[in-house]
Amino acid sequence: MVRVSPLIYFGVALIFATLITFIDVVLNIHFLDIGDRVNYLARAISGAFYYDNFSLLTFFISLRDEPLFSLIFFFMDQLGIPDVASVRTIIFLSTLTTFFVMLHNGRIPLYAFTFLLFFDWFISNYINSLRLALASSIFLLGWFYANGYKKKLIFALTPLIHYNFFIVLGLVWLESVLRKMKMSVD
Repeated sequence: MVRVSPLIYFGVALIFATLITFIDVVLNIHFLDIGDRVNYLARAISGAFYYDNFSLLTFFISLRDEPLFSLIFFFMDQLGIPDVASVRTIIFLSTLTTFFVMLHNGRIPLYAFTFLLFFDWFISNYINSLRLALASSIFLLGWFYANGYKKKLIFALTPLIHYNFFIVLGLVWLESVLRKMKMSVD
């Protein structure tokens, strides 16, 4: 078996992430014509406003509003990053992270990525649903590259980006309980 350098995986992931980030340019589609981009652009524009009114929100409402995702836009706004660039940055980082993790850990062969770009679930998750894509990439980082306390901390951040990760974390917890009870989950 040929051992491939992580730099090669990173390079390939970088190419695919760039392609996905600028898919609207590649396909000659207007940026806002891609589903849900208007919502994320509005979120980027209102990032500072969200945290100005954060003290008015209750704890549980703030969890439902995915505060970490809004905080990312808030920081990008504070750094002076334009709104469209903020959305592209999240697309790029989540796609790059996911591609690198999956390639580096041998979870998907390289040739499959060319076909992956045409599947609806990928388009909907990494181009339309930015919150889910970002939370998924952070979850994958924690799953493959962290242990113990760091892993739990990374996992705890994911529902603050997309609330559906409360369900994912529940399933991860259930799986660990079943393993401790020596019950098979395979």
